[in-house]
Amino acid sequence: MVFAFLAQQTGGPLKRSIRDASSGQRVDFGGHPGQGNTAFFFAIVLGIAAMGFWLINRYGDRWQLPRWAGLASYGVIVVAGVAATVTMVLAGHSGAVLAWRDVGTLAHRN
Repeated sequence: MVFAFLAQQTGGPLKRSIRDASSGQRVDFGGHPGQGNTAFFFAIVLGIAAMGFWLINRYGDRWQLPRWAGLASYGVIVVAGVAATVTMVLAGHSGAVLAWRDVGTLAHRN
């Protein structure tokens, strides 16, 4: 969750500096900013689910929760973990594509 936050915080200034350096040309960031926001959202969801999982497993008996609460919390954290992982991979891949898309064309210019 911390790294998703840091990536989101550095992405905005980077986006502005690229737009400023483009000297009026249209800059296309594709779906990367939206994917980054989605990844950040699911990182927060995973953090909350992890806290809930810990609380239920630690204090479930004391709070007299039903037996199925532990299993349900396990299911929630697995789904949140998969969603967070998938969105991070998609955001990371789209960022890599943006960063490396012109490398081949730059090598062939004279």
